[in-house]
Amino acid sequence: MTPGSTDKMVPPHGGFSIQSLGTRTLNVTQTFRPSDGWVSVVLLSLNLLTIVWSVERADWVPTPNLAYVMLLAMLTGLVLSRVPTWTVLLLPVGLAVGLLVAVWQLTSFQSGTIELANSAELWQRLDLWRDAAIAGSINIDPVPFAFGLVSVTWLAGYFAAWVFFRYRNFWGVFILGGAAILSNLTYLPPTASVDLALYLITALMLVGRVQAMRRRQEWRRRNFQYDSHLGWLSLSDTILIGFAVMLIAFLLPVGGRWDLTHNVYESMRTPIVRWEDDFHRLFAGLPARRPLPYRIWGDSIAFQGTINPTTTPVLQVNSPLAMYWKARSYGTYTPKGWISSDTMLRPTDWSPTYSNPQPYLDRFEVTFAVTPNYSTKSLFAGGQILSVDQDVRIETYDSPEYTVDLQSPTRNLGAHPELALAGISLESAIQQGGGSVSDSSLSRGLPSGLELARVSREQGVIQEVVLAEVIPEQPDTLSVRSAKGNFKLGQTYQVTSSVSLAQPDKLRMAGVDYPIWAVKKYTQLPPDLPERVGDLATQITDDETTPYDKAKAIETYLKTITYNLNIDPPPYNADGVDYFLFEQQEGYSEYFGSAMTVLLRTQGIPSRLATGYTVGNKIPDHDVFIVTDNHSHAWPEVFFPGYGWISFEPTPGETIPMAAIPTPQAAADLIATGRADFFLICEDDEDECDDGARDPQNQDNPLADEALSFGKRLAQAFPWILAIAIVATLAMGFGWFFWRRYLASSDSPEDTFRRLAFLGALNSEALANHQTPYQYRAQLEQAFPVYRTHLSTIINQYVRSQYGRKELSGEERQELVQAWLSIRLPLFFHLLRRRTNESA
Repeated sequence: MTPGSTDKMVPPHGGFSIQSLGTRTLNVTQTFRPSDGWVSVVLLSLNLLTIVWSVERADWVPTPNLAYVMLLAMLTGLVLSRVPTWTVLLLPVGLAVGLLVAVWQLTSFQSGTIELANSAELWQRLDLWRDAAIAGSINIDPVPFAFGLVSVTWLAGYFAAWVFFRYRNFWGVFILGGAAILSNLTYLPPTASVDLALYLITALMLVGRVQAMRRRQEWRRRNFQYDSHLGWLSLSDTILIGFAVMLIAFLLPVGGRWDLTHNVYESMRTPIVRWEDDFHRLFAGLPARRPLPYRIWGDSIAFQGTINPTTTPVLQVNSPLAMYWKARSYGTYTPKGWISSDTMLRPTDWSPTYSNPQPYLDRFEVTFAVTPNYSTKSLFAGGQILSVDQDVRIETYDSPEYTVDLQSPTRNLGAHPELALAGISLESAIQQGGGSVSDSSLSRGLPSGLELARVSREQGVIQEVVLAEVIPEQPDTLSVRSAKGNFKLGQTYQVTSSVSLAQPDKLRMAGVDYPIWAVKKYTQLPPDLPERVGDLATQITDDETTPYDKAKAIETYLKTITYNLNIDPPPYNADGVDYFLFEQQEGYSEYFGSAMTVLLRTQGIPSRLATGYTVGNKIPDHDVFIVTDNHSHAWPEVFFPGYGWISFEPTPGETIPMAAIPTPQAAADLIATGRADFFLICEDDEDECDDGARDPQNQDNPLADEALSFGKRLAQAFPWILAIAIVATLAMGFGWFFWRRYLASSDSPEDTFRRLAFLGALNSEALANHQTPYQYRAQLEQAFPVYRTHLSTIINQYVRSQYGRKELSGEERQELVQAWLSIRLPLFFHLLRRRTNESA
């Protein structure tokens, strides 16, 4: 470039380049031939379209043609990348175009749940999703997810094309594409791994192609001669290597079945568990894309569509009593599902601030041991938990507080009689003693269930009175969690719970004298609940007089509705229970349990939704229950004054087990024997688990024990054996490859010279870019004077063939082979000796 000329570079060989304005030249002045560019575009398109194909095959929600969106994004990225101006000005243009394309595609697309009249409706539904995200609520509308898919497709195509065409950098493609396809495959069936294989194959092809083009460009710059078919040869080599890599990768041990890799995976995903909970909460309308082995009950449970429970063992319970194994209870109902709100975590020996001993009637204590088959933060237990032999925290709430409106003491205190009486008592005390009445005078006339918590005064005059409710000393526990991370797989914990023995006749006599907290917390309903839900509850219970009989009537009614796991989620603007009862009229346990809870609440009966597992499969002749994922369940709990929470079962085909006090000997045997390892039986043969497993008495057979132990040891050692075999195979494959490529004899002067240069480089005698072959020969002869003759033979014949274009005779080729055979091993061993001496 002559002085004073501009920074514009003219690419040689008819190629193209992209420039920027000003004095700075973009990194894309790497010049490729037009054919090189178009082949790269094709490979880039195949790579990105593989991701799109995987996402569309997942069928998350109905969406516009994502391949079309991707191609538009890539075209936009290609066009804008060639505009000679600053990146900061062009990127927003591409984002604005993408937003317009997303809105255009969604508003012109009509399919089932994705029906938008115009862009205003799209923004309205996105705004509802945003409100749910901020408020910690639930959203089941599929439109935000469809909008997200279209937007992410555009961003991936646009940025990948921009980075590739602007900077000739393929890592942007792989980072964006890899994150997208791995996120997608996380929730897809195992057969979807073919998508990952295709993505990796096209990625390797793109890498090989770009690297070959870069090498050819460098050779053209140095005016080196090379085979014009090098690009296609490198592409074919990349395809073969890619298939080999894929074959080896997909034959490696499955990480989930190998403790080492499983633990690494779990520790890596721990920071994003919170985001997974939010994902399930905000996109609850998505169907389950694959059978997940375990249910995770987080802070919310949404009205979902299709679920796919499995037969994977999740719990082993050693218990003298069959019970439902509860994970969590939810108290706050929303039209989209249930959330746990206004709770706190406390130690098991914690008592509420204002409490007194109020033991519930007709209850007994039972002790049992639970062993989870997966890592979980929740503890599973039957009944009301009293104590745990682990460091845990209970999810509960403190004594509720109520602020009194001194201008109208009976206003805003709810319909509960005790609050109304408390307001009247405070009003009377203030009228008698004036604004400076003492705290003792204020509390003197309060009902027995309320205490004076705080009195705010200003210049001696009462401004505000806060009352606290006295609640049972035993906290109302909604869930129990590990205080230190998660309960680990196989970590047994022992629980003592209180179980109700209350009979129907006693529950009928319990009455309706509910404590304030039960009414306030557990009769809550959203203000927009359709009126017909309450009308249906009134119709069902019209002939019943007690809460128990009302609950049984609703339970009986719901058992007439069809049970089905394969359902659509409710519409985005519908109430889940209302839709289940009057529109869909089929569902699974979460719908049945929610419907009964809401119907009871419309009648003023405190109730809540519990989630966990049903009893499971009992091992014959043992107090052991094997619980699998398809035992996951939801059911309502109803509060009865004096008796506490009682479980009901509205789901067709399920029955709450009858409680009976176990014999002292059974409890003693449980504590003495601890955990029996029946998980292995179930993992080996899930059908045997479903039938109650094989007779454990056969375990007394020493030969059976020995065979089982050997099989278990073999199963544990198998990953290591397979890994050693793979490493040995890879080592032999590498040795064979190294020999064939760098040490094997050849009658080709080019190959022999290349191998000589490689051994020379290993011996710190590398071929410099500025050296001619003869200069390199002189360098090698000085380093290895003993092999002067052989070095001359190889380099002279290379020069004659490469630059003189002389075809070697058979005798000359034989001479070349002999020269190489004489020098290859001495040079290789010289390398080893030199490395050894340097180490010493």
